[in-house]
Amino acid sequence: FVFSVEGTSYICRVPGPGTEMLINRREEYESLKAAELLEKQGISVRVVDLYRIKPLNYEALLREAEGMQAIVTAEEHNIHAGMGSAVAEALGKVGMVGVQDCYGTSASNYEELLVRYHLTDKDIAAKVVEMLGTAYTRFHG
Repeated sequence: FVFSVEGTSYICRVPGPGTEMLINRREEYESLKAAELLEKQGISVRVVDLYRIKPLNYEALLREAEGMQAIVTAEEHNIHAGMGSAVAEALGKVGMVGVQDCYGTSASNYEELLVRYHLTDKDIAAKVVEMLGTAYTRFHG
């Protein structure tokens, strides 16, 4: 899935014609599955793995974001003071998929945590659609 390496980001999936971007950190598999869901809806997505936020490579981030209509971050981290916040600071309006400001919990498996904290491929895809102004319910039903 890795297309190229530039600075501090890996391009995991290169889109066809389209201008949506999803930036993730440790959510590669769910983000790639979300990109497949979106592709079925006619939404082409570039998935970029921003594997570190400090130091953030602003130049690479700005280069990857150029021409995008929507940017969504997905991470296994609290949405406050994480990658989404760093990207939003650099780029402006960004949709964030991550753990809301709440206490954590244990689970019997990883997938259970993804569902509990709304980190699944469907949640990520829905955030992209929301940022594009399309009906949110398309992916839940």
